[in-house]
Amino acid sequence: MWRRLRRTGEQTLTDALDNPDGDALYRRQYARAEAEDQQRRAAQREARRPVCKRYGRKFTDE
Repeated sequence: MWRRLRRTGEQTLTDALDNPDGDALYRRQYARAEAEDQQRRAAQREARRPVCKRYGRKFTDE
């Protein structure tokens, strides 16, 4: 019998090696990484946004 991290109970070796939720875990990690990357790109874009010399405010997309 084998124990896996974050799993309750014991599993046989074949069940432990099968990793049935590996694809779901990969999709969650990929979605999280995409969201973090999108936030990082938005922050970088905001930091590069020019400032109006007359009023001292940053320009908007509008």
